[in-house]
Amino acid sequence: MGNTTSSPNFLKRRRKTVNTSRYSRCYAIENTDCNNLPNNDEEVNRMEIQSFLHRHMWKKDFSSPIEEILNTGAKILDIGCGDGAWLAQMATEFPRSSFLGLDISAIDQTKFYPGNLSFIQSNVLDGMPFENSEFDYVHMQMLSMAFTEKEWNQIVIPEMIRITKSGGFIEIMEVDLLPKNAGPNYIKVAQGLLKELQSRGINGRITELLPRMIESTKAIVNIQQEIKTLPIGSWGGEVGEKHQESTMIVLRNFAPQLAHAIGIPTYQFNGLLASAREEMDDEWKTFVNFLRIWGQKV
Repeated sequence: MGNTTSSPNFLKRRRKTVNTSRYSRCYAIENTDCNNLPNNDEEVNRMEIQSFLHRHMWKKDFSSPIEEILNTGAKILDIGCGDGAWLAQMATEFPRSSFLGLDISAIDQTKFYPGNLSFIQSNVLDGMPFENSEFDYVHMQMLSMAFTEKEWNQIVIPEMIRITKSGGFIEIMEVDLLPKNAGPNYIKVAQGLLKELQSRGINGRITELLPRMIESTKAIVNIQQEIKTLPIGSWGGEVGEKHQESTMIVLRNFAPQLAHAIGIPTYQFNGLLASAREEMDDEWKTFVNFLRIWGQKV
């Protein structure tokens, strides 16, 4: 059904990396250390909240038409897997398939995981340590703050395609970091975040570009996409409150960088953030858009 995609020559293959300043737990705001989003209880709690929210939105852990091969036995990769919550759910539901999680941070493997689930520590930007056409399904979500536009185009998407079997599927879920129906204080915070990311070549609204990026490879067909909205703030009930809690954890941990981007002292930023939170609970009915896009390798 077509040729496999070769790995770019400039990628250096490594199975491990100690650079944890680019994506996953620490995201991509450089000149910070991993204490901003550390592997501690707060971050674990945030990731558990994310898993809850994603299931609420989509009602299903994936959108690609892969249920049949999952039930008969498939090889699945999750990039930027975090604590493995998505993988654990999938591995439990589909015991005949094998699941592998890749993350830049070491996974706590003292936890109980299903026997058909394993992990590897690696940085996707170094080139993933897998052969061409190795997986039936390659999944990635919530890494919009991780990669520059150039990295999405030249490394991330090509690598996802390279390691996917002909006829297999890739799937990406990301968030648009510009909230909708937001009050003036939250808009100011969000624009500060986008400005900080953009100064490093990172597009916080990558959801607008991903469909074109994937289509332009000519290696993925039957491309489909779906957009879901998620409320933020008490107006959205339990879901809105949990989304607000998760968002505030991220924004608080990046307060110094965001204050600098906005041009105010950190103590003033903390007041701005408190006002933004009040707006989320007010009459604004703020929400955020999420994109899920999937397609089949030729």
